[in-house]
Amino acid sequence: MSVCLPKVDHFAKTDYAVLSESNYDKAFNDQRKDKTFIGFTLTLNLFDGFNTTVVVNTAAQRIVSAQADPDITLEEQRKEVGDVMRLLEDSEEDLLIERKHLDLLRMKLDISRDKVRLGRMNVVAFKAIETERDVQKLDVERRVEQVLTVQELQSIQ
Repeated sequence: MSVCLPKVDHFAKTDYAVLSESNYDKAFNDQRKDKTFIGFTLTLNLFDGFNTTVVVNTAAQRIVSAQADPDITLEEQRKEVGDVMRLLEDSEEDLLIERKHLDLLRMKLDISRDKVRLGRMNVVAFKAIETERDVQKLDVERRVEQVLTVQELQSIQ
């Protein structure tokens, strides 16, 4: 609806009352009151508190935003791809470090087995080293799964 054009409305109303009681003689008066109103109203908005200006400015901003939206979406996708690539590189580096650490723990475990055989280390200390290696092995397996997940995400994108 345009703000500058006049607005025309119509209305119709009927008031109807029957048998009202009189306070003076306590008798019923048969007073019928039929009032029917029919009419039209014409309104013209002279000043709307700058609402029209606000609506026009908001519409212009939405148009500019809609035109810029594909560019923003493309930049967001590029950022996401870059984030996935960095995550993949970091995960691969972490995995390499974890594997080296696991190799060192295997060597430590082999040395501990020899020490147990020679009687220089007790079985409890050996079991602690073996547990440490098992924990590290589980951590490496978890990181491998993460790297594979990131690689799958990269292949999807």
